[in-house]
Amino acid sequence: MPVVTRTFFGQLTSDDLFNSMIEIEGDARFDRLRHAISDFIAVTSDELTEVHVVEHAAIDRAAAYTNPDLVISIVATDQRILELAASYVASRLAPYAVKTFPTLADARRYAGLSAAGP
Repeated sequence: MPVVTRTFFGQLTSDDLFNSMIEIEGDARFDRLRHAISDFIAVTSDELTEVHVVEHAAIDRAAAYTNPDLVISIVATDQRILELAASYVASRLAPYAVKTFPTLADARRYAGLSAAGP
């Protein structure tokens, strides 16, 4: 099962998230991707707003026309990141199932991967 993992750290900007989405969803292998793990554990601050969440959900909605089966795992313990993930899920535009996990190992196991990597 194809899986991609992206790790964010430090100050998270909307551009960081947007650019990673475009890179993944624009890749020729995107149609076969079944799981995307986004690791936010090392994020120390962010500038994301509800507007950004809705914009990202709309972009994902367009991508879902070619890959409707993607599952997104969010790795976070920060309450703010978890609230943004919940906002994505609550958005009427969000096409993908989202699961949250407190550790990368938990998210990797859920995706059917070894907890230790690679």
